[in-house]
Amino acid sequence: METPVRILILEDDLILASNMEEVLVALGYQVVGITSDAVSFTEIFYKESPDLIIVDIELEGSHKNGIELMSEISTENRKPFIYVSAYDKEVYLKHAKLTRPDAFLVKPVNEKQLSIAIDFALYNHYEKNKIENQPSESGTLISTPATYFIKEKDGYIKVDIKDIVYLKADGSYTHIKTLYKSYSISANLQNVLAQMGATILIRCHRSYAVNNDYVSGINENFIQIVTGGNYETIPVSSSYKKKDFNSFNKIKSD
Repeated sequence: METPVRILILEDDLILASNMEEVLVALGYQVVGITSDAVSFTEIFYKESPDLIIVDIELEGSHKNGIELMSEISTENRKPFIYVSAYDKEVYLKHAKLTRPDAFLVKPVNEKQLSIAIDFALYNHYEKNKIENQPSESGTLISTPATYFIKEKDGYIKVDIKDIVYLKADGSYTHIKTLYKSYSISANLQNVLAQMGATILIRCHRSYAVNNDYVSGINENFIQIVTGGNYETIPVSSSYKKKDFNSFNKIKSD
């Protein structure tokens, strides 16, 4: 299904945290919790499993600061995170770098800065370790093992891989048809497929790639897609038919 990116805020200034929540909601994100101490942060983190964390470095009244908390999260449980601090002194930056944050903001923070930082954090966390021949054009699509973050206006929406029905090329853009909605991203179809790396999406035409799970039939010129009782026909080209049709393991031939 498609859900907003879920964000946890660790911040000891409750007015600032409330303002950030307001901005994040306006950008289309969901705030799953706001806390200012180490114990409640850990509880919320493991209960809610947020997609991204905004972390204040100095936490008044907490027995641990933001850097210490981030250093304790194991590699398996690591999420994209952004440090926010009123201090930009070298001593803070040195310790912060050791925990490999995905972005860093110096207070005060405005809406545009926060939006850009989230963009960088998601991209840095999921894309920076990929090989160079899996490009992400314009940062409009960010892939993870089970989901994709798709750019929508100033924010991102999270889409499950299994809910993508087909992709359609439109010049330098690609339209992503899901069970619930359609999205357009600034990247050509070839690069989108390379970045997704999803075996359930199979190229059937120079302008189309379809999800094998929604294929209900095929003939010489068309593939039939069915979702929720609705049928669509997708064109087939001879070159892709020869190359990829063995991949359609659920096809009912006419």
